[in-house]
Amino acid sequence: MKKFLNHVIQDELRPIRERRKEIAKDIPAVYKILEEGSRKAQAKAARTLAEMKRAMKINYFEDTELIAEQAERFRAE
Repeated sequence: MKKFLNHVIQDELRPIRERRKEIAKDIPAVYKILEEGSRKAQAKAARTLAEMKRAMKINYFEDTELIAEQAERFRAE
């Protein structure tokens, strides 16, 4: 059974390995793809972090209501 499974897996991986060999022939293009992916991931992460901060009400520098509340609180002291 293991030999059969190995054969099936190797058949599935063959096109992936062939594509990898082709892509590896142009390393500058690989870096360009990685750079673009990193930029997209960073933008998505920044949006996710901003959403999380809004949900947790810890977006201190953008929350004008919080700033006003704090200003009033410390004005009274």
